[in-house]
Amino acid sequence: MPDLDAFEERAAIAEHDGGLSRAEAETFAAQEQGFETPAGLVSAAVAGWRDRLEALARTEASPGGRDCIAQALRFIADGWAGKAVMLGWSELELFGTDVHASWERHDRLGAAYSMSPPSAVTADTIAYRGSGPTPLRRYREPQADSLRLPWDQPNNDEGSGGMT
Repeated sequence: MPDLDAFEERAAIAEHDGGLSRAEAETFAAQEQGFETPAGLVSAAVAGWRDRLEALARTEASPGGRDCIAQALRFIADGWAGKAVMLGWSELELFGTDVHASWERHDRLGAAYSMSPPSAVTADTIAYRGSGPTPLRRYREPQADSLRLPWDQPNNDEGSGGMT
């Protein structure tokens, strides 16, 4: 599985300290992990997330959890995860879950779990289609210490992906 954090760090170093353009630095950083291009690295990361979410869906007992996972899989299938990553969104910002909250606490879940489909993504915002004239928006914000990736959390007896 590609390491997106290492990719970002290596690209930044190559750009700032090595004097490479951003595109050259990202290509260099992707090649350091064995990928020809940054797009290849992102595609591999997205495929890994899909596989992990599909495995999680097979074990998730709560209906709310299954709904959230299904939405995250749609987020991936519709190409939003790859676009978001290319704009700097982290794995945790997209797929993180709060170990102290249930799947029903959408304010404590990553951007991919929204029940409304996305309509646009920028480096700072994901807009979702809502029922009103103004789209719902998710802004990037500092990550809580309690955020974890659901596939990295031990499963509990209630099937909440490790969440309480």
